[in-house]
Amino acid sequence: MKLYWRIFKPKTTGVKVFVKYKDKVLFVQHSYGRKSWTLPGGGAKKNENLEETARREVKEEVGIKLDKITNKGSFFYNEEGKQDTIFVFFAEIDNDAVKIDNLEIQNASWEEIDSLTLSQSPIAKKCFEMVGYKITKRLQ
Repeated sequence: MKLYWRIFKPKTTGVKVFVKYKDKVLFVQHSYGRKSWTLPGGGAKKNENLEETARREVKEEVGIKLDKITNKGSFFYNEEGKQDTIFVFFAEIDNDAVKIDNLEIQNASWEEIDSLTLSQSPIAKKCFEMVGYKITKRLQ
């Protein structure tokens, strides 16, 4: 897949969702590709608006139905050979129950925002900045 991306450089649009519960943020680890931790999210389907994409991806990956979500903007990412435009959404929820999709998600973890211990992807780090948090320490 990466070879295809490097040759054809497809343009994709996707979302990442910063799901917050109290002082924690939800991370997922996909069962495919890189094993670093990232925020829930994925690609937009044809004729699907970005808010719908954000709601669908979180529901599919971790079983959480989002009520109010806020679009925090977008950024361009091309480190994997494709040209991704990633829109970042923020959602605050009132309970931490998750039900992961075992086909797509290997693990899910709630991490305290001020004392993160997981090794995050570069995309997750950028999302943190866009919602107003800074990751101040170097992680594994």
